[in-house]
Amino acid sequence: MEEVALSVLLLLVIWGTVADVRYLRNGGVRPVFRDFIAVGSIVVLLPLLVSFSTVVNGYPILPWSETVKFGAVLICTFWKLDRWRVRHKYPHW
Repeated sequence: MEEVALSVLLLLVIWGTVADVRYLRNGGVRPVFRDFIAVGSIVVLLPLLVSFSTVVNGYPILPWSETVKFGAVLICTFWKLDRWRVRHKYPHW
């Protein structure tokens, strides 16, 4: 079930990327520094969360390979959700 959810999120990320490229080609708003700070904070907090769960439980909740895969899809999903918010806040069609 987890693999299906990650696959669906990955397909939504790919769809969001295509929509974002079209939006940017038509003169849409480009990402600003604040967007990069938000994604950077997720990149920093995810390993801290995994390390904290390892300290509390004595073992990681997910193996590192699963954590990296889940983290990559999660980071891309958050980035595309933020870009979706920008596209709807500043429509340019």
